[in-house]
Amino acid sequence: DEPEYKTVKKLVKSKDLDIVFSGLALPEKVLAKYFEEEGKMVAEDKLVAETEDRKNALEEYIYELRGKLEEQYADFASPEEKEKGRGRLEPAAC
Repeated sequence: DEPEYKTVKKLVKSKDLDIVFSGLALPEKVLAKYFEEEGKMVAEDKLVAETEDRKNALEEYIYELRGKLEEQYADFASPEEKEKGRGRLEPAAC
């Protein structure tokens, strides 16, 4: 005895669908604006980095002069001249 199987009808519905394609890329105007903003940010970052490098170089030079004033030029400068030199270097270091 074989079991009885029911036949099942598959119900298929078809309907036309509207398909709207939108590209994956941004519009050219928006993309150009973003590139321009990125360029400005890169230039600003470069300016900040260059400014920091120059500040560091100046600070290094000031410390070098302070050291020379106390060591290398100590025999040639009077205490008043040394104090005057230190006084000029202090505001520049800040």
